Amino acid sequence: MTNVKVRKLVEAPDEEGARRLAVEMQAAGERSLEIEVEASKRKSVEFLESFSFLEELTVGGHAKGLDAIANLASLRELCFLRVTVPDFGFLQGLKQLRIFDMRFGGCKAFETLSVAKSLFGLRLMRLPSLQNLDFVSAMPKLQLLDVDSCKGIERLPDFSKNKQLRRLLLQTMNGLISLEGIESARALEDLIVMEAKLLPPGEFARVRQCKSLRGVLAGVGLTTSARYREALACIPENLQMDGFYATENANFAYQGYQPFHS
Repeated sequence: MTNVKVRKLVEAPDEEGARRLAVEMQAAGERSLEIEVEASKRKSVEFLESFSFLEELTVGGHAKGLDAIANLASLRELCFLRVTVPDFGFLQGLKQLRIFDMRFGGCKAFETLSVAKSLFGLRLMRLPSLQNLDFVSAMPKLQLLDVDSCKGIERLPDFSKNKQLRRLLLQTMNGLISLEGIESARALEDLIVMEAKLLPPGEFARVRQCKSLRGVLAGVGLTTSARYREALACIPENLQMDGFYATENANFAYQGYQPFHS
């Protein structure tokens, strides 16, 4: 889906304002909403209970009343920016949710993200309290996992139940010390590692056990560094990627789903 109109709010509406907005958006066929509560007098997003028609939602700031999201049965894509939650229980009933993106926030119980079993894509960025990725094993439909600047992650999870996982993107993962686990990702096509200061270059030898791989980027140092050369020596030549962003390697298409902004 392209050219989707996004309704943007910088002030959370009151109950009556929310009802009027919901009617207006429905009449216009709008199903995408972005709410930034950082400067809003009202921090609660409980008004979302009136927006069951939403398919895409972005929440920015330290919002309250996030349990209202549980009522958005049609929601397909959800993005949290600078949002902190105690747990992810409110995602459990969202059977249509395909993409979840969380950046610059936190959670005391990331393991509860396992309730989001219908996800096709998951992006996690700059989440200091994130210590492991074990919950992804409960996401059998996951095709893309993108983890960026999450220093608490030292190891990868077991991907044996992620039989549709095709791309693993690890960016600025300066706590990562092992790639053990990629051998269990039987459908993995792309492994992209960009900056992992503690990752031993020899860990890339594991890619030889991934028969489905089509490309590997070993971003463990400058291309002139010994670390990079050592990592590259572990990767079959036909799998070596020269770059990622601004190249065709960055292209990714979900199977069975087209994102709102593609």
